[in-house]
Amino acid sequence: MPLCPVLLFGLWQDARRPSGELASLCHSQQLILEKGFVVAINQPAGNMTGITDLEPSLGGKWVQLLKQIAPATARVGIVYNPGERTISAPLLQGIKESAGRISVAVLDLPITAEDEIEKVISAFATVPSGLVFPSDIFTAAHRARIIAAANSHQIPAVFPYRYYAVDGGLAAYSPNQPNEFGQAAYFVDSILRGQKPGDRPVQTPNKCELVINLKTANALGLTIPAAMLSVADELID
Repeated sequence: MPLCPVLLFGLWQDARRPSGELASLCHSQQLILEKGFVVAINQPAGNMTGITDLEPSLGGKWVQLLKQIAPATARVGIVYNPGERTISAPLLQGIKESAGRISVAVLDLPITAEDEIEKVISAFATVPSGLVFPSDIFTAAHRARIIAAANSHQIPAVFPYRYYAVDGGLAAYSPNQPNEFGQAAYFVDSILRGQKPGDRPVQTPNKCELVINLKTANALGLTIPAAMLSVADELID
């Protein structure tokens, strides 16, 4: 007997505008407003709503953290794969605006193939610099090589998710992913109970976590400010 689903839940790569009466809940690292799936964050309309995990303000926060951890940072490189659809333009803009306010230069560092990682990062390591990483599949898949290149060239880096810091990255700041997926369960429940997706506001992150890898900080010769250590959600030795 064919199945007749009433609700579709998908990650960013599965996001499609739903057709007919099928309700859709999207957990997307790119604001679904940007893709035209909803009319407005507070009033999505139609039959799609969702949860976003990387809002524009996070980009600015990454730059601020980088400057606090490594005050000598004179420029910031944004590493991402331009061929992917996951990169949020407002997020990139937030990085550049935040850097501009503290007189830090910004350079795009597009990488489209694994064999470019070492070349691009080593070429960037000429003056006191730092790296930030808007999340995409490429950087996540090749994070071991990216982290190794950044650390070997003594470049401080702030990453978008906890697992980067666990794998040796200097620091990560992002919404708590388990919490985000837990919130998705409440969305699913309310929709299955009859609430229209278009009446449910898109949820932006309500809890972020700061994770610092102290072993990496020591290897890079960095002293993490006491104030930052006191507010970190996790310290990795």
